[in-house]
Order: sequence, then C-alpha cells, then structure tokens
Amino acid sequence: TLQSMAGDLSGAQRREALASALCSYMLHEGFAGCGRTSEAYYQAENSLLHRVLQRRTGIPISLAVVYRHVGLAGGLRLWGANFPGHFLLGFGSGAEAGLLDAFTGKCAPCTEASALISEIFGAPARLDPSWSTGPSLPNIVLLRRMVLNLQNVYGMQEN
Repeated sequence: TLQSMAGDLSGAQRREALASALCSYMLHEGFAGCGRTSEAYYQAENSLLHRVLQRRTGIPISLAVVYRHVGLAGGLRLWGANFPGHFLLGFGSGAEAGLLDAFTGKCAPCTEASALISEIFGAPARLDPSWSTGPSLPNIVLLRRMVLNLQNVYGMQEN
C-alpha cells in the first residue's frame, strides 16, 4: 500500500514519498496522459471519467481526479492546483508543499516545483512563493472546469 511504502517518514518526506509511490503505482497500472496533438487531446473520452477509468488515458484534470481519489485511499491528501492550461495537484502546504502532474505521472517537492512547471510548459518558469499557501481549489471549480473542457470539445466537433 501507499502507507507501507512511506514507512516511518513524517511530514514533508512522508507526503513526498506517498506522492512518488502514487505516481509509480498509477503508471504501473497503465494510467497516462493522452497524446498532446489537438486530435488526440480534444476527444470527449479523455474528459469523461468512466472512459478515463476504462481506457486509463485522459487529460490532466480528468487524470487528476483519479489520482486524487486513489491518493486519498492511500493516505495522501491532494488538492487542485489550478494552473492555466494544465491542471496539477498539490500536496502539503507552504515550504513543505509539492506538485504532482497526473498527466505525466511526475511529482516534485516545493524546491523543485518550478522545474516541473518549466518542463510541463516548455519554458522557464518561476513560481510565486505563495502558490502553496492559498486555499485549495473548491470541488465546484474543478467540476466547472471539467464541464467547460467538454463543452469546448463538443463545440469543436460541431465545426
């Protein structure tokens, strides 16, 4: 289990170990981001949770929902980190926080979070130090973003 993999660690080290174990587990189970091309990315089945669970493939926000629930079952509380254009999960808070990208199955402690963001967006990035101290993203905002993604996908299919 995720709990046993974290062993006797406490605090930030424990959360980081749980996040890393969660990523390893999910990748081993075949969960991965869909392709990055518009054709691959903008398909409804990458946003519909029942299809994401069946196919084990999805967009960042859909995979994040799955990671969040599996992580919680393993003792890791993950919260939505609403970055523009790419949904991430946070764990911990303040200087003991970290980021998890369910799309790539990677996680990083606070000290390496800027590097993870730079890798995701393909450009140098510097995170505001307060990124991990604000309130977690409410579930309604997460759901609204998922619905907007589906509306965009279906809107593109009509054109």
